[in-house]
Amino acid sequence: MEQYTSMMKAQTGFVIYLLVNLVFVVVKNIVIAKRVDRLYPYLSDRELAKQTHELAREEKRGIFKNVIGLACYKISNVTLSSTDSIIISSYINVAAGGIYSN
Repeated sequence: MEQYTSMMKAQTGFVIYLLVNLVFVVVKNIVIAKRVDRLYPYLSDRELAKQTHELAREEKRGIFKNVIGLACYKISNVTLSSTDSIIISSYINVAAGGIYSN
């Protein structure tokens, strides 16, 4: 029973940590957004946004192609860097896999 209560305390502490971290991230984002609005007011000007021209179809395709390529690169990089330890752990035990990965 003591193990259960200590585990619950640890979980509660982690949840509190996550909530505090979430609050700080939200506050940081709000502060950054206010500062950007103050330093660069023309970015949020609606009249200026209406006057700008729409991108050509070829430019949109190029941007879309580059974004898709970047997303594929990021996903493949994460997959490549995280699967090696999983493969090592499947052939040997997890403890030895941890030693080899460090």
